[in-house]
Amino acid sequence: MRNMRIWQLCGAVLCLALMVPALALAQTGKTMMLEEHKWKNRLLLVFAPDQKDIGLREQMSLIEENVKGLQDRQLLVLELVSGGEHAKQRQELLKRFGVKEDAYTLILLGKDGQEKYRSAKPVRMEEIFSIIDQMPMRQQEMRKQE
Repeated sequence: MRNMRIWQLCGAVLCLALMVPALALAQTGKTMMLEEHKWKNRLLLVFAPDQKDIGLREQMSLIEENVKGLQDRQLLVLELVSGGEHAKQRQELLKRFGVKEDAYTLILLGKDGQEKYRSAKPVRMEEIFSIIDQMPMRQQEMRKQE
């Protein structure tokens, strides 16, 4: 039981380490430039009205359990919550993607910067990974890894 708790803690720390660069970008006070990630990373935009949102909590838990899958797919997570330090960027992205301010929404962007998937409820990461793994660029990446 203790070992399992240690592994969970390690996974959470690793997930946080992966998310910090993306969150730092979101908190700079400058316009969040999704284009900076174009052709480098896939992005998972997670919109929620506040930190207490059940959908947000569930999604972040699912993400924390799948850190290796995020790394393998060069997938960065941007948590976009109302009232956060990056509220201005959130507002711009709400408009850009037509997301309701008071709703939980998850959007997957490909490396080309285009929307690939959208959901109004939390999504198992296996489903997200399956969508990514079907993308031509990801298939090319997998072939290179073989």
